[in-house]
Amino acid sequence: MKLAAVIAGVCLVAGTAMTASADDHGEPPAKQAEKPAATNDHRGLWKGVFASSVAVVVAGGGMWAYGAHEIDSADDKLAGTMDPSAIARYNAQGEHGQTMSRVGMLGVGVGSTVAIVALYKGFIQGREPSDRVATRKHPRTLVVTPIVASDGGGATLRLDW
Repeated sequence: MKLAAVIAGVCLVAGTAMTASADDHGEPPAKQAEKPAATNDHRGLWKGVFASSVAVVVAGGGMWAYGAHEIDSADDKLAGTMDPSAIARYNAQGEHGQTMSRVGMLGVGVGSTVAIVALYKGFIQGREPSDRVATRKHPRTLVVTPIVASDGGGATLRLDW
């Protein structure tokens, strides 16, 4: 539970720092007050979401690696052990490592999916539909379809140009 609170705090700080530090042109917040407010421009928000999701991916990768280390360590210690109390202790360590690995995998998967969407929305997509090239017959579309099953999950990505 403490690790989840730390991750949430890092994500909050990263998102706040990314959205409050500069606007889309790299000017400090003091200069932003002089400009008229843009309508429907949520790119700064998406940039903060991107930074937060990258932090989640890094934290999830760390949890995944830690869990794998715990499993390997328990496996090495369990080899050749005949003491029932030691067997129970190392089995519990391996189960804890498996739980940490699964949570880390989930963090990497969800964080990566959110990072891809936020990367597009915050850095690639134009501010308003008028920013797009007028000669294009079909607008660009990005479709992310999540896949959830009882034994796994994932996502598909479709880009139309």
